[in-house]
Amino acid sequence: CRRYDIPLYLEAVSYSIDPKLDKNSAGFAARRPGLIREIASRLGALGPDVLKLEFPVDVFNDPEEGNWARACEAVSEAAECPWAVLSAGVDFDMFKRQVEIACRWGASGYIAGRAVWKEGVPMPPQQRDDWLRKIAAARLDQLAEIADQHARPWRDFFPGIENTPSSGWLDSYQGLS
Repeated sequence: CRRYDIPLYLEAVSYSIDPKLDKNSAGFAARRPGLIREIASRLGALGPDVLKLEFPVDVFNDPEEGNWARACEAVSEAAECPWAVLSAGVDFDMFKRQVEIACRWGASGYIAGRAVWKEGVPMPPQQRDDWLRKIAAARLDQLAEIADQHARPWRDFFPGIENTPSSGWLDSYQGLS
């Protein structure tokens, strides 16, 4: 990726190595903040451009947002690169809360999937198109606003990169030579 100047987005998802410990169990939920922090530390040290990580708390087993904030802060301290929170299929309202807390405590953004569009899947095509244009697009706008207000800028990790390329930048781009 570095050789061809392609950004590496590295995604890691936690699983229990103990077949008796279900990922949705309270026992696994208790381990999850430490696991996600460890993933951020180990994989972040490998030099990806962005880590794509699960929210570090199982919010259904731990509804206390103060714990969510502390876990996100620990991930941010452990990661040597920007990290973005994955939606992991939770509903949109929950994902929106997760994005805000993650961004307030050091995440550089979000990777949105099913949380944005899953309700539209079973709809008839015309209804789905309308729903995606109205509801899903509005959801993306809401998430973008949260990230704009609270996310840690990725440039904090790459200080030599300009925010806005100059006119004609492609002509002198070294990655194409």
